[in-house]
Amino acid sequence: MPSPLRRPLGRRAALLVLGVVVPLSLVPSASRGDATWTLLGTSMTRGVSGLAPAPSGWVIARDNKVAGQNRIALVSPTLQVTELSWPGTAPNDLEALAPVPGTPNRYLACTSARVCSVIDIAGTTVTVRRTFTLPVGGKQNESLAFGTTSAGTMVALWADRGSPTAPGKLHAAFVDLSTWTFGAVATAKVSVPWPTGPIRHITDAALVNGHIIVTSATDPGTSGPFDSAAYDVGTLGQTSTKATLSVHTPTELGRFPGHKIEGLTCVTATDLLGTDDEKAGGSVAQVDIC
Repeated sequence: MPSPLRRPLGRRAALLVLGVVVPLSLVPSASRGDATWTLLGTSMTRGVSGLAPAPSGWVIARDNKVAGQNRIALVSPTLQVTELSWPGTAPNDLEALAPVPGTPNRYLACTSARVCSVIDIAGTTVTVRRTFTLPVGGKQNESLAFGTTSAGTMVALWADRGSPTAPGKLHAAFVDLSTWTFGAVATAKVSVPWPTGPIRHITDAALVNGHIIVTSATDPGTSGPFDSAAYDVGTLGQTSTKATLSVHTPTELGRFPGHKIEGLTCVTATDLLGTDDEKAGGSVAQVDIC
């Protein structure tokens, strides 16, 4: 049985202890190759395409497309995987997953085509509460996060992944979590400098104290080789009527050769990366980047 993941006192925690606020651009990047990866599965159907914290452990989404293949699974603190059954017709190509703020055990899971399911997980039972489509974006949505602005307004953040010839696109909007209605959408383009080649500029995103953290990866095909990185790319704000996105030159937070990272969760003491390494399966690692 694999041992539980552990992390040292990280950059974010250390800054809080010191009682100072330091821009992420002034914080040194995670060292290259310092991630310890634990394999969760060894086939193309066992990758991690979305990742969220659970009351105990994590929830992962999988981008499978064939009936009978797993879509949602639980990962225990000791990294044991419990696959859950999706009620009714399963979604096609789940790529993003986030906990719904204020409602324990509720998650929003979205496909690459922006079709989202509000789900509750009780034990090993998944219940779909409703479905809807995110208001704007393309057909390669990879990311999902919730956060609040400095004024306390709830915002949803999602993103198109981009390509070698097109930047990734962040989208943000006020959201009412009781009705799942969205306000005016702000959009910003993101291009990262590394990895190079068949790049996906945004493969997941997180909001940390107003900062936008993204992962990026190469995807040359089902056999790899893959490379990934994490960046601070901007900040979230608002005007009186809408959410705003302020992007800057990406600040590198870490490089992770040999893996295609598609899952990121930034929560105190449980920051986690997840990979969809295609034929090589899926892995997770706890690395201090948030």
